[in-house]
Amino acid sequence: MRFVVESSLAQEAAFAAVADFARFDEWDPAVANSRLVAGTALAPGSLYQLTAPRWLGRVVLEYELLAIEPPHYATYRGGSQRVSSTDTMRVSPSPEGSRVAIESQLSTTGRARWLMPLISALVWVVGRSLSLPALKRRLNPKR
Repeated sequence: MRFVVESSLAQEAAFAAVADFARFDEWDPAVANSRLVAGTALAPGSLYQLTAPRWLGRVVLEYELLAIEPPHYATYRGGSQRVSSTDTMRVSPSPEGSRVAIESQLSTTGRARWLMPLISALVWVVGRSLSLPALKRRLNPKR
């Protein structure tokens, strides 16, 4: 799954708005709580915990920041026992401010493998209907 949003923010400000998993709950309605649980914010090896809201089953996801190069990209990997994801946020300059691309690669393990089409569809629907509009508002505060 991939989302691309044009932002009125400069590259550095757009990167700061999306790259920190500890702040996802500030703007993404699909995240009820997010926090840094180990390490230093925005440093490779740091661990983050994201909790989905009750209506999504209160799933707790744990992520590790694999690589970061501000203000260009950050890559996280993590998930739960059954579902894992590698998420990369890339920010590049554009004539209007910046372009933000968020790409998620989902996979499942064990018996959940047969649920992958359903999980992917759910993530796509939630992403398109809730997370993407919230991301657009976050990245275009004056519009």
